[in-house]
Amino acid sequence: MSATARPTGRPSHLESRLYDSEKSPPPKPAPVPELRTRAAALVGMLTAATGRQPTVTHSPEGIRIETVLPDDLGPAARTAVLLALAECSRYGHERVPERTTVWAELAAPTERARP
Repeated sequence: MSATARPTGRPSHLESRLYDSEKSPPPKPAPVPELRTRAAALVGMLTAATGRQPTVTHSPEGIRIETVLPDDLGPAARTAVLLALAECSRYGHERVPERTTVWAELAAPTERARP
């Protein structure tokens, strides 16, 4: 049996995955695992600091995480919440008579323009 490949007239499985940038757009990138990893880490940090499970919302712009702060949040837990929020693209809080909520957003990477 020869180690030399013989042409078959069909593209190989590797060649069929290539694309012609003049004829078709590049394939869509897979979801960014780093963004999901960062979101999971943030959820873990906020859960540990507050004792409550945050809500997570996915959108094309990124991931938004919200949690209600307990009324009896101590200084160490407050510091942990602030340190967790500092790792995000945007963050803030909402205070209403019934509760205080903190939110954080992790921005999805933007596509770079082609030259």
